[in-house]
Parts: sequence; structure tokens; C-alpha cells
Amino acid sequence: MDDFSTRMGPGPEFCDLPCELQLLVLSYLSHGELVLVARVSKALRRLAYDPCLWRTVTVREDMDDRWLQGALDRLSQLEALTLRGSPLVPAWAAHAARFPRLRLLDVGFSLDVNGAALSHFVEGCPLLSHLNVEGCKGVDDAAVEALCPLAGLLSVNMSHCCQVTDDGLLALARGCPRLVLLNADGISRITDR
Repeated sequence: MDDFSTRMGPGPEFCDLPCELQLLVLSYLSHGELVLVARVSKALRRLAYDPCLWRTVTVREDMDDRWLQGALDRLSQLEALTLRGSPLVPAWAAHAARFPRLRLLDVGFSLDVNGAALSHFVEGCPLLSHLNVEGCKGVDDAAVEALCPLAGLLSVNMSHCCQVTDDGLLALARGCPRLVLLNADGISRITDR
């Protein structure tokens, strides 16, 4: 039997690859798959939970507060967080200071999104540049004003945030000079002034 594998001998093991290549291979896995890989060995757990593999997180319904507590250590490089329709926004907001690199936050149609929750994200995530709060019933003028310290805020989607008025939009325009995209569709309390 003179095939390629016989001539070359056994190939290199995954653990023999440089760490950078191991991480590159693991970067093709979903977070659910990374959690499964982490159960195989301590070495794979260390790799699977490397913060560079957890820069973008989309929270699903099966990820509860216990999942968040277990994941906090691997989220230090988090840059994009999606919590669409999630009841866990206050829990994530309470830990916002642990995500200083967060740039994109999508909490559209989530419960309990209000000025207090947004203030936590504003204080803990100074690099936040893209925010989606569409359909969040608790977003009012005070919540919009809480965004004003974000000097680098570029885009906000607040469509169907029915409690927002002209005052909130004016505060946002004055407080966020770099804002280039604003979606205020479906807000009946704003006027053309």
C-alpha cells in the first residue's frame, strides 16, 4: 500500500499546530460548538474560551442569566452584542463595564430597555458607535438623552419607540455630533420642526 498517508507517515496532531492556527480553526465554529469543544480537554477549553473567539455574541433564548455569569470571563474583547427580543438586557447592562470594546449593541424589541439600562451601556462601553433600540417601549426622551455622552455614536435605530418626542431627538442631535444615521420611523410624537 503506497498511498500518500503511508509514505508521509502520521500527520501532525491539532495540538502540535501553533496557537494562532488552532484559534483560526476554532474561529469557524459557532459558540455552541465552542462550548462543546471546551468539554473535551483543559487545553481545548483554554482555546475555545479565548476572548478573541467571542468578539461577536448573539444571545439566544436558551442563554439565560447563568450562561451570562459563566461567559463573562471570555467576553473581555466583545465588540458586537445582539440581544433582540431578550428579557436579559438589564442583566447584561449591569455588566457593561466588562465590555469596554463594545461598538455595536442591538437590543431591538427587548423588554426593560430604558434610560437606566442604556446608561449602564453608555458608561461601560465608551466606544459604542451603533445602537438599535427599535420597538423598545421603555425608550423615552430620558433614555435618548442618556446616549449623549457617546461622542463616537454614528447610528441609532429608534424606530417605533413611541415615547420619544422632539425634545429627545434635539438632545441627541446636540449631544452626538458624529451621528450620521438616525431611524426615527413610526414615532408619532415627533414633528417636522
